[in-house]
Amino acid sequence: MNALAYLREHRGLALQWFGVLAGPSAWSAQFIVSYNVTDTGACAPAGARFLASGGFRPVVAVVSALAAAVTALALVVSYRCWKRLHGQDPTPGERASWLAVAGMMSNGLFLVMILGSFVPLAFFSRCIPSPA
Repeated sequence: MNALAYLREHRGLALQWFGVLAGPSAWSAQFIVSYNVTDTGACAPAGARFLASGGFRPVVAVVSALAAAVTALALVVSYRCWKRLHGQDPTPGERASWLAVAGMMSNGLFLVMILGSFVPLAFFSRCIPSPA
């Protein structure tokens, strides 16, 4: 059985795992990219001008917005899986419902963390070089 046929047959399971893993993965990618963009901008030879001009803001904002969108989508997928399975979960120990609830909880947490990364963008201002 090839991978595409397996995915079609187990679509619900793939959606549940997407719902559980997408939020943490999106936050991790957003954190790594945002940290590296601002760190590289600060350490570059023209870093003070780069940070002072706010050149990193659009990059951080776009990456954060994409991460928030993926996490919100995963939250909706988890919720829809939970609604579909609520009360009629055929898996042993209601494993599928538990995965859906875990997806909703983790995506809610990671969505708050990703949206919180927008707050510093409002407070970044011109760099004031420290006296050497």
